[in-house]
Amino acid sequence: MAHDALQVVKDGKLVIKPQSSEKEYYRWMENINDWCISRQIWWGHRIPAYFVRLAGEEQDFDDGQFWVCGRSEEAARESAEKKFPGKTFTLEQDPDVLDTWFSSGLWPFSIMGWPEKTADFEKFYPTSLLETGWDILFFWVARMVMLGIKLTGEVPFSEVYCHALVRDAQGRKMSKSLGNVIDPIDVIEGISLQALHDKLRVGNLDPREIIKAEKGQKMDFPNGIPECGTDALRFCLGAYSAFGKDINLDIMRVDGYRKFCNKLWNATRFALLKLEDGFLPTATAAKSGRESLAERWILNKLNVAAVEVNDQLGQRNFMKATDAIYKFW
Repeated sequence: MAHDALQVVKDGKLVIKPQSSEKEYYRWMENINDWCISRQIWWGHRIPAYFVRLAGEEQDFDDGQFWVCGRSEEAARESAEKKFPGKTFTLEQDPDVLDTWFSSGLWPFSIMGWPEKTADFEKFYPTSLLETGWDILFFWVARMVMLGIKLTGEVPFSEVYCHALVRDAQGRKMSKSLGNVIDPIDVIEGISLQALHDKLRVGNLDPREIIKAEKGQKMDFPNGIPECGTDALRFCLGAYSAFGKDINLDIMRVDGYRKFCNKLWNATRFALLKLEDGFLPTATAAKSGRESLAERWILNKLNVAAVEVNDQLGQRNFMKATDAIYKFW
């Protein structure tokens, strides 16, 4: 399975971006080990395997000949009856559950009704792009590729784009005990320092960790987090998204983009106020011949920016795309 999953990348049937993530994929798949798919935890998908307990006989639970599998208990019972004709037995389902990465590895096609050839399966599988974090490239992406090829004969997607991970302004991994976890809602709507402190007490942090976390919050957000809005947060994350680099999220930079978005809003409102009632833009981008030198210069810069934005978005280079927008304005 690993060999086939590696070959589709070599053949160009699956493209992994950025290049650093492709190298990581190769590193994992060229040094593959056996995968134990069972877990002894209280939640998960039960393994569809059943031990056939034959009446009046001594049996070894670890002996594979006494196990049957089935998509349901009824299907397993039918298999057991064929395997042990005329015998009286009971079925005991394996108490283990499947590794969550095995279950999620089936996701691209199992949600489409597989193994049935449903209309959704025929229309939406395989898909084009999978976007995910680089940290689960092997744990999730590779498993989907391996299981997709094995069970459907097709690669579940043709491109994988691995985004960066968001860290705090100092580059530290976000941790509740450090008090540096940033809730996107708090960035969008704003939150006071005291409210940040209060959120720490909702969880199950040790009192000593709460004290430590409060100090971290006071250092990082002495005045709380200002209301930045959805657009500013999105634009900031796009501007941060350099290939292969994690994001050290500085709230003040998000606030800076809030002011930038406000600039766009005000400029648009001003332009709309200057337009006559019932104004309709031209159907094409062709010049009318009445544009002033300044207007022609602005239109030229706009066209250059539009081409650059579309080109960079096509290459998944969101940092350069947002930079082109910012520089135009």
